[in-house]
Amino acid sequence: MRDRDAALVQLAAFAQDRRRLFDALAQSRADTARYRQLVVDIENNAPPVLFGTAAPDDLKLVVGVGPVLERLLHQLGITSYRQIARWSERDIDEFDARLAEFPGRIRRDGWVTQARALHQSKYGETIEGGARW
Repeated sequence: MRDRDAALVQLAAFAQDRRRLFDALAQSRADTARYRQLVVDIENNAPPVLFGTAAPDDLKLVVGVGPVLERLLHQLGITSYRQIARWSERDIDEFDARLAEFPGRIRRDGWVTQARALHQSKYGETIEGGARW
């Protein structure tokens, strides 16, 4: 009888822990959904970083670069097509490592080639690759 009562008490404690953990899990999922929605809202409504004549190039014109990636690139000091167009293989590897959430995207989407074309169409000059910026 004592063993049965002890087992019931232990089962009640387990049930209470289980309810607490499920509540915490539900709260975590709700927080995650809220943060995901914030990211989507930021991507959809991201204002340009700067205005005026010294404004950076619109890196979102490079296929594969959205508002979030553009902001990450700006934080890393990349604001122009010229910088991306001059990336060497080593530079691509370095920036790919810095953009860990988007592995392989630089090569897969051909950012360097696109940046060279965008720079030429905007500024009228051709850029050869491989040089450090």
